[in-house]
Amino acid sequence: MTPSTERDAEQLLHELLVETAAAHGAYETEQLGGVYDEAWPGWYARHLAEALAARGIRFESTRTDAPAQAGAAEGAEA
Repeated sequence: MTPSTERDAEQLLHELLVETAAAHGAYETEQLGGVYDEAWPGWYARHLAEALAARGIRFESTRTDAPAQAGAAEGAEA
């Protein structure tokens, strides 16, 4: 499911966060022996990225700070 509206996106994110919180609670209990996970943001990020990918939602890089291609810069000088 790809969210088509802001409301759809909000609902999807809510569901994913609830699922991720439950999965992380189980992870802390079962894998960490009940110890607080200091690295929880990374765990959440991986889990959410995998859950989104499983639903066919992927992110593309929109970085604007990437270096310009050499050919494009050379063409501008001519």
